[in-house]
Amino acid sequence: MLFVMEDSSYASKIIIVPQDASDAQWRNFRGNLHILTIVFGIFTLITNLLRTYCCLGAKGMANVWLLISLAYLSYLHGACIIFILAIASANFFLVKATLGFLG
Repeated sequence: MLFVMEDSSYASKIIIVPQDASDAQWRNFRGNLHILTIVFGIFTLITNLLRTYCCLGAKGMANVWLLISLAYLSYLHGACIIFILAIASANFFLVKATLGFLG
């Protein structure tokens, strides 16, 4: 509940106004939180098993994380993953290009 001061010509009075302080994106995130938790648990389990049984180092684990993440992105977004990768690559190359000027 949210207490709101309302000015009127007669007197100021406190009224209780029920308001939903969340937006659609937050409600969607909260609705899918249990699924995201399960996916994160599976991701953690797979990576820890691969690290243990395949004796992977930092570079090997980075490759595993990259491949699992790309597989999950392609499952979620399908053909639109091309646009996501294009934007991420453009951002990466823009930073690399401007790094020489700033650093």
